[in-house]
Amino acid sequence: MTIRQTVMPGGWTWHRWHDLKPMEREELRIDHPYFVRSMHQDRFRSAQIPCIRSRERDAGALYGSLPYCDLPGDSKDEDSWLFFFMDERNLFTSDLCFSRLDGIEEHELMNYLEQCDTPVEGGFALLSKLALVCMNGLDIFAEKLIQLERKMRESNNSRLLDTLMQWQYDLIHWRRRIVPLEELLIAAKEAFAPERLEINSYYRLTALRVERLKLRLKRFDEEVGTMLAMDENIASYRGNEIMKTLTVFTVVCTPATVIAGLWGMNFEAMPGLGRPWGYSALILIICLLTTIVYLWLRWKGWTGDLIRGKKKRSNIV
Repeated sequence: MTIRQTVMPGGWTWHRWHDLKPMEREELRIDHPYFVRSMHQDRFRSAQIPCIRSRERDAGALYGSLPYCDLPGDSKDEDSWLFFFMDERNLFTSDLCFSRLDGIEEHELMNYLEQCDTPVEGGFALLSKLALVCMNGLDIFAEKLIQLERKMRESNNSRLLDTLMQWQYDLIHWRRRIVPLEELLIAAKEAFAPERLEINSYYRLTALRVERLKLRLKRFDEEVGTMLAMDENIASYRGNEIMKTLTVFTVVCTPATVIAGLWGMNFEAMPGLGRPWGYSALILIICLLTTIVYLWLRWKGWTGDLIRGKKKRSNIV
């Protein structure tokens, strides 16, 4: 049979399944009809987005699907999704792939769930562990963010922009794992009596961890957004400096270009063509006009930064 049943000391049962066969579903339908019906209704096996459903409080059931792989870049398959169903007597979950759960071992999770008195407590104890996986993943993200901030302070280049864009996708990855947990906490209030949730320590623990995750996600999103804005400002400044340099160079060279264009025409009667001093005089005129144009640009203050240059360790060179 592809479903494992573990009876906890509190008297409730944890069911874990993997690839249920039609005959096994029919056997489960006898004792757990609502679980089989909800499983078929939401098409858990083909779920590609998180879905949370709740049943009326008199029935007291909460079920849905959650993504749980720990780090961005994991392949998307069935093992990366947790399908769950919890009511007053039983907790149903799909098999967990513990190799994708950073900091969680199977025996530790089993010992943790054995301390729960009800399947609802067990369900939220499991969800609190998933929230902890997200916390560990954001810790790794925070370390990388600190390193990137140091690199950006020392040297800003186009590679950092690629990294920042990749981390924007990583934040989307974590948001897709945190938001369903938040929605699940709200749906639990529809399925179970609020006074029972208030005394459920594992529900409160999950709520606190989700709140912490939301705060950290918001802070990281703001930091990455700030770094992207800084990179955009630096890129804009560099582009303006390049255009400014090219413009000044073009203006300074304009006298030489104009004179070369005029004296390059094939006319016979042109000033200085038959004079021995004509070539030297033309060079002198070009140098004089170029110097006058340059001094005028400098007097206007349009070449100051270009002449002085930038510091060696400047972030905008």
